Amino acid sequence: MRFSIKSVIAFLAVATPSALAYVNGPCNGMRGACIDYNECYNYGGNSYVGYCPGTGNNIRCCQVYRTSRDGRSGPCLPTELCSEESLPGYCPGGSNVQLCV
Repeated sequence: MRFSIKSVIAFLAVATPSALAYVNGPCNGMRGACIDYNECYNYGGNSYVGYCPGTGNNIRCCQVYRTSRDGRSGPCLPTELCSEESLPGYCPGGSNVQLCV
């Protein structure tokens, strides 16, 4: 049986799973952070199943919007996703999940 390069590439494109997520990292396919859903709720956020593949059942994509002491508001995101200023201390998750304003 002979395989062409095109058929191998097509197979790999279908068979290769999406990138695995990691705790306190960005969600796959949704804007947010992969954190423990209880911590997300404690900060007034919403969590979504299925956007943090490869993590534990308690890790979900968390979307939280917070307001800083000086009145600036925005989403809590991993710093790698924030193209604006990141403010620590307002968001659930690890130290890299910060308020993006």
